[in-house]
Amino acid sequence: GELLAAIFKSWKQKLKSDSFSIMEVGSGEGRLAMDILRTAPFRYRAVERSPSRREALKKHSPIEVYPDLGSAPPMEGVLFGNELIDAFAVHRVRMKGGKLEEGFVGAGPRARPEIQTRSDCTSSNSNFDSLESIPGQARGPALTISWSSPTTPHLEAYFNRLGITLPEDYETEVNLAMADWLRDASRVLEKGLVVLID
Repeated sequence: GELLAAIFKSWKQKLKSDSFSIMEVGSGEGRLAMDILRTAPFRYRAVERSPSRREALKKHSPIEVYPDLGSAPPMEGVLFGNELIDAFAVHRVRMKGGKLEEGFVGAGPRARPEIQTRSDCTSSNSNFDSLESIPGQARGPALTISWSSPTTPHLEAYFNRLGITLPEDYETEVNLAMADWLRDASRVLEKGLVVLID
């Protein structure tokens, strides 16, 4: 928090904004916010989707709390998120028989171990099917991926827009929500920086 506060102070000077504020997206319960505010008394806005976490944030004065970027007022300063990108849902896709397919997770009949050991996960090809159970541990249904046609035409449009043709049997993840998030962020941030820490 102290390091971010120092960085934000320097950006405030460079932006020369009288209404400089910080907006943290995915603020959780406000631990990082409070660390930053202990070091520098910025105007601080928090965006948090979880109702219970928003309630916890409201207990930290003077943090302004919003449920999403769409409800936040325009600002100048720094809009940032810590581990935000990892929180976005993705679509798992592959190319099979020249067609794009989407993967869906489900529970299958195979037993899987409840615990993986470090040695079990060192291979880049590690998966639940290849793991052996740990003696004395409960076993349950395995997580499986079934493949079908995509749930949305936006997946194929995404690759077409980028001019990408996936090779046969190639699997990847697509984050369709990020484009909307960036549009919302650009609407809110009138002047300043977007910083995504991963």
